[in-house]
Amino acid sequence: MIKMIKNGALPFLLGIFPFIGIFIGEKYVPFLYVLFAFALIFEKNKKINLYSNRKVLFPFLIAIGVFITFTILSPDFKLALKILERQISLLVIPFIIVAAKWNLSRIKIFIKIFISTTFFIGLYSIVKFSSFVINNYDWVKHMAAEKGSLFLYLQYKFPHVIGVHPTYWSYLIVSALIFLLSNKVLKVYQSKVWAILLISFLNINLIILASRMPLLVNCLVHLLFLGKYIKVDNVSLLKRLSLLFLLVTLFFVGSKLPLLSSKLDITKNDERIYHWPTAFKTISDNYFILGEGLGQSNEVLRREVIKNGDERIRYFGYDLHNQYLRQYMDMGILGIISLLILLFYPFLLHRKKSIFNNEINISFLVLFGLGLLSESFLYRLKGIVFFTVISSFLYLSAVNFNKVDDHQD
Repeated sequence: MIKMIKNGALPFLLGIFPFIGIFIGEKYVPFLYVLFAFALIFEKNKKINLYSNRKVLFPFLIAIGVFITFTILSPDFKLALKILERQISLLVIPFIIVAAKWNLSRIKIFIKIFISTTFFIGLYSIVKFSSFVINNYDWVKHMAAEKGSLFLYLQYKFPHVIGVHPTYWSYLIVSALIFLLSNKVLKVYQSKVWAILLISFLNINLIILASRMPLLVNCLVHLLFLGKYIKVDNVSLLKRLSLLFLLVTLFFVGSKLPLLSSKLDITKNDERIYHWPTAFKTISDNYFILGEGLGQSNEVLRREVIKNGDERIRYFGYDLHNQYLRQYMDMGILGIISLLILLFYPFLLHRKKSIFNNEINISFLVLFGLGLLSESFLYRLKGIVFFTVISSFLYLSAVNFNKVDDHQD
């Protein structure tokens, strides 16, 4: 029993870690580090593990080095220091992971905890939301009349009842779906039926949340795995066409739901890209090489709004909602290169064999690559934790899983 706890403590904590900042609050993240410190006490050969897996740290060290450089160069050192403080997790999390000894059973524990946490939160959200509707039925009817659609109001209210940002929650769901779609390789669940039920349940949650970019990512991920599946020789043409029809129907029905439909209608005039022209001009003025200094992208946008006013009616503030542009404005060409290294690092390493196959790596590249187009979540602690935990395992897979024996202690 004690051996089981020692073996499972670290994978368990890492499995729930991305959910802490998103659902409970970023201020509770440091408490997890205390638990990680206790869990690492039971890890053997930490120095050997660090040396063996040292390549995992390289992209994070490069990123931190760039952040520190442009903190020093920033005209507002205090503001830059606040942003740099959040980046500590960008280095601490990988150190925690590479200091441990990983085998296939521990990886499966991490993945199973991640999927199970996603499932139970999804189930809890539906139960709590149902209770909210039943106990506030008159209010729901009143608000539905104001919005002109009962289902539109219900969809809008769904994430607010459990107090979560729908986009971040959606990306957690998509991550769990990537692991589930890879169950044939990962073998986390022996029952194929259970995996299919989980995939169906999480897809329904995702469609109700109606976040555009996560839904696009989810569609691309499903098409990727479907494309691989239909290449199998023993899959009949009828079954292939049926699966394709089911997938197309699912996403067509989802696109017709009122909240997503209304979001799609405003996409061409999305106010979250309002500041992008200013970002492009600033980057161009710096000859595509220099940066303004860490945290200065928001200051540039603030001055632009003061000078020319703000015509937006939905999204305010000075967030570019684009990690690429924000990092390029702040840290120039070095900032964007360090970000691209973080994204593509698993593909830059030589791998003979890995528990994470190409579909998993490509799927998470699609998730992070497109996700960073619409959210600057590497400037938010909850986004940093989510990205770093998943990425660290992808890097570890690329670096060292070919040497891992499933029976290692």
